[in-house]
This record gives sequence, C-alpha cells and structure tokens, in this order.
Amino acid sequence: MRLILRCIIVLMAVCLLTWGQNVSSSVKGTVTDPSGAVVAGVSCTLTNNGTGQKATAATQSDGGFTFASVLSGNYKLTITTKGIKTLTLEKFEVTAAEVRALGTLALSVGETRDSVTVTDEATPLQLASAERSGLVNGTQLNEIAVKGRDLMSFMSTIPGVVDLVYGGAARALTPTPPRTLASTDPTPLKRT
Repeated sequence: MRLILRCIIVLMAVCLLTWGQNVSSSVKGTVTDPSGAVVAGVSCTLTNNGTGQKATAATQSDGGFTFASVLSGNYKLTITTKGIKTLTLEKFEVTAAEVRALGTLALSVGETRDSVTVTDEATPLQLASAERSGLVNGTQLNEIAVKGRDLMSFMSTIPGVVDLVYGGAARALTPTPPRTLASTDPTPLKRT
C-alpha cells in the first residue's frame, strides 16, 4: 500500500514539474480593408506546413486575431471573407516561446476565387513585447569555444549582449561583485 502511495506522489510531482514548461508561441495580427478600416468576423486559418495541422480564428471587433498555443515551426496563414480576395501568407517561421506579430494585413477587393499570395519573407522583428531573446541550438553549444562553459559566456554570444566583467563560473558563484551585462540596445536587460 505504501509503495502505491509513493508512486502516486512521485507521479504527481513529475506532472507538476512538467506543467510549468511552456514552449508554445502565439501568432497575432490585424486585418484591414482596402481603405484601412479594421474588418471584424474575417476567417483566419493557420496551417502548420510540416504537419498539416490547422487552426481557425475569426477577427474581433478591433480587426485583431490571435492564435494562442502555437508550436514552433513553419506556417501558412490564409485570410478569407465574402467579396474580398483571399490573402495568403506563405512560409513564415514561428520559434519557441515567441509572440509573432504579423502586423496589419490589408485585404484587396475582388472575388473570393481571386487570391493574393505573399511569398517574400522579411526578417522577423519582435514588436509584440520588449523582451530580448536569442536562440542557441545544441550544435552551436557543442561547437562554441567558451572558457569554463559558463552560462554568462553563452549569453554573450547573443547579439547585443556584452559581459562587462570577465570571469568564469567560479567567479560568478562568489559573493563578490555580481556580473553585469550590458546591451547595445536601450531596452534594459532583466536578470531572471
């Protein structure tokens, strides 16, 4: 009986630990008509190009749409409504824990059988929030030459982050002056 109780407690603890992990992102934007006025009730379909999984949302009264809990991957967005050409955004990338703002998407007047497909891809800019982040994959971590394999040294490989105090992991663990990070961006860095 005690063994079963212990197994249940361990299982609950593991569930609680994994519940806090969030790798999903969100995609949002605003839909306008040719005159620039926001359009409510437009059908927006987000398709994962890798899996074919689709999610549908309608624009709100402010013309905005949001897809929450989107996994990282390559996506396509299709916007359709009556009396307006179908607008398709092909191949845009969503990374983990990102708020991907697509900006204002202007529709064109025409039949629904007509379509406008946007295939050019601009460099994604994080406009939805003021947070600073960068992605370093496992291959980069293994191939990078960092003395002591210190977390702060890895952070300094992200563009815009500069380590103002040189030192290894041993120095970072001592109670002497904490490491200071500076950024070339006016947005302040937050230590977590």
